[in-house]
Amino acid sequence: MRTRFRWLMVVLTVALLAGCSTSDEGSVGGDGVVVEDTEPPAEAIAVTPSRLGDILVDTEGMTLYITLNDTGGVPTCVDACARTWPPFVADAVEPPAQFDITDFEQVPLPDGTFQIVYKGHPLYRYSGDRAPGDTNGQGMDGVWYVVGLDGQPIRTPAS
Repeated sequence: MRTRFRWLMVVLTVALLAGCSTSDEGSVGGDGVVVEDTEPPAEAIAVTPSRLGDILVDTEGMTLYITLNDTGGVPTCVDACARTWPPFVADAVEPPAQFDITDFEQVPLPDGTFQIVYKGHPLYRYSGDRAPGDTNGQGMDGVWYVVGLDGQPIRTPAS
């Protein structure tokens, strides 16, 4: 009986100590390892010059696109389409200083991620772009365009 009592006291003490942690450096996981309590970094959006004019790019310098098929900030490129045109997803966005953060929104996708919307246009990447600054999706199918600083499609034809 004493062994059970001691065991119960040890379990309760450990539970109490784990629940009273006030450290903001992390928490103790189930295996005793300290787990960092950090938010994922915001996805940065930048402006870069291109042969089409100044365009929006992601953290890695990959071009961001919009499609004329989207209306009202609702993404229409899903399933098979999204394999070619992956949505630009992020938990948070960090725009350049000259941009108004309120021009950016997030819309939930079926997989639980959030697609970034700029001035009412959901943003996408193009799977055919291989290097930063590529604009291989420009004008594709007459509905895909790089996005300009004003949030509108840049309709300059690809060369």
